[in-house]
Amino acid sequence: MGGCLDVVPLTDTLPVAETGVCRPDLAASYVTGGISRDGSWVALMTATGGQNRRSVLLRSTDLHSGRWRPVPMNGPSLLFWVTGTTFIATDDNSQPPRYYRCDVTQTCVALAFPADLHQPVLVRKAGA
Repeated sequence: MGGCLDVVPLTDTLPVAETGVCRPDLAASYVTGGISRDGSWVALMTATGGQNRRSVLLRSTDLHSGRWRPVPMNGPSLLFWVTGTTFIATDDNSQPPRYYRCDVTQTCVALAFPADLHQPVLVRKAGA
């Protein structure tokens, strides 16, 4: 048994035909994700029993068409999307946490904070 994933427009009805992707690895005990602001990309994070964490980026059109073409995320972990192709991410292993602005090509730039700000907290803009 697995799990299924699809990206559909927010309307009053759902697609009648079968759409999306169903895969055994989508049955992980922990699956979460986020969709980019323009709906073109999905970031998906999975883990089994808190172990074997895996993060990937997927094009929404691929998912809706039944194609599974994940791009492994090898850098920092996504926190939230900023635009259709950029997101804020963090390095889970650093103390205090480090934050980055990344894009879907996985090019990341560290965010700079004032030196006396020891534990910055990033807050996603309402409506974003």
